[in-house]
Amino acid sequence: MIIAVIFNTLILIVYASLVLAILYHYRKYSLLGDRYRWVVNIFLMTTIILFVLSYLIIIFFIDWESLKPENLREQNFFRIF
Repeated sequence: MIIAVIFNTLILIVYASLVLAILYHYRKYSLLGDRYRWVVNIFLMTTIILFVLSYLIIIFFIDWESLKPENLREQNFFRIF
């Protein structure tokens, strides 16, 4: 489950960097004021919604009790092989 959380966070970081690159491109090369604001708002709202949904999933669907150190020792979590 922790690997899924890390993977999800990495996907969101990549998405955010792509959004920033697209917004920079639009601001520098094409859109005028009003159209630029619409594009920015759509991308930012999508990013915010993805982050909120992801972290709600992280908060409510991870069994946090199983991640306590004493429980991890019982599950041999720290064993490499």
